[in-house]
Parts: sequence; structure tokens; C-alpha cells
Amino acid sequence: MKGALAFPSHTPDCSATGIRSSVDQALSILGDVKKIDIFELARIDPDVDVVESMKCLKELVAEGKIGGVGLSEVKASTIRKAHEVWPLTMVENELSLFSRDDIANGVLETCKERKSFTRIICLA
Repeated sequence: MKGALAFPSHTPDCSATGIRSSVDQALSILGDVKKIDIFELARIDPDVDVVESMKCLKELVAEGKIGGVGLSEVKASTIRKAHEVWPLTMVENELSLFSRDDIANGVLETCKERKSFTRIICLA
């Protein structure tokens, strides 16, 4: 599940308050579901250090609200920085015949280095 977006602007809100609000709202909508398998930040918030966001996500895993953590549209350096706080379960970046940047910019190599990933999603 993707989240941590402020509405109605659809801008990232990866503050602890924004992340918790997004997770709690999702769980409320899902009803009987007690845990989100993977919660993914839809975008990185330029106003919040990814370390702070990851600390909140780590707490949510410990609380049993989410099972894993994902990031979307990130650079290799962001993946490494985030992974130091908590292992990422997935990274979702675009990779297609028309967008092959992640092959050259180190994102795919960084994902390979992190043995805890269960999914690397490439959107065509």
C-alpha cells in the first residue's frame, strides 16, 4: 500500500505524523485487516530527512501495523541511507525501454547489494 501523501495537494508528507495518519487511515478503511503487509512511501518528502521517516516506519513495524517498508521513486543514495535505519522490503522505480536511468545511476546495483529485499518493482 502506498501512502504518506497530503490531500488534496497530493504532495509528500513523510513526517511521523503524516505517516502515522496515512497508516491509521488505511487500516480504518480496510476494516478487519490488522496489518498492512508492505507500506510504501509514495514519494520522498523534500522537507523530511528519510532517516526520520524510516524511524517512524520502523516503529510501525514494531507495533505490528505494517509488515515491511517500501520506497518509491528514489535514488541509490536514499536507498542506502534508509536501509541503515531499517531494511527495505521493496523499491518501486520506473524501468522500461523508455526509462533506463536506474541501470546507469546505481539504483539497481544498490538494490542488489541489499540482501533483505523481497521485491524490486520495475514499472513499464
